[in-house]
Amino acid sequence: KFDWVKDEKYGYLTQNPARVGTGIGFSVTLMAPMFMTLPNFQTIVKSYNIVVSPIEAGKPMQMTKMSFELSHGVSEITQLRNFVIAINKVLEIEKKIEDNMKSLSGRTGYFNCQ
Repeated sequence: KFDWVKDEKYGYLTQNPARVGTGIGFSVTLMAPMFMTLPNFQTIVKSYNIVVSPIEAGKPMQMTKMSFELSHGVSEITQLRNFVIAINKVLEIEKKIEDNMKSLSGRTGYFNCQ
């Protein structure tokens, strides 16, 4: 057993100072193409401490990986809860955009792609 790898105040010590604490991380791969077209999508995800990465570099960001940035001084349960809230918000916005597009698609000249 190594007593030096865990500090009572800072948690587990690692080779990367950004990962001091539990070292826990969360990520999800999802498809939210409408959300990704919003001009302010980066602002929205950043407000939830979410980092967005494309699955395939150089391709449109339809399939994305969303990861939670670690928050020091916050419990693992709180971090997971915040991550779930953030992903649910992204999916809620995606659904609202899709619903709005469906309601407009019945109108002549709007998103009529048949």
